[in-house]
Amino acid sequence: MNRQQRPITDRELKAWLAAGPVDRGVGEGLTFVASTTAAQAGKASWILRFRLNGRFKEKVLGRYPELSCPPFFAFQGPMVSIET
Repeated sequence: MNRQQRPITDRELKAWLAAGPVDRGVGEGLTFVASTTAAQAGKASWILRFRLNGRFKEKVLGRYPELSCPPFFAFQGPMVSIET
């Protein structure tokens, strides 16, 4: 099922951080993650979680607030495989 998701706003990201530690999937393996200390400092990471050759992998795509709302939110096509 390919459902349409609305873009996440910077205001929402700040609210998540103000609430404490975050580990929140926002769709298609993209996750917004912050420890307690990082959340208090207003910082987090954008992490892509995926499987490659049957193994679970994570790749940090960028840091918040330097990368507020990733440009890949605009991508509407299917996910592609990642070759390493």
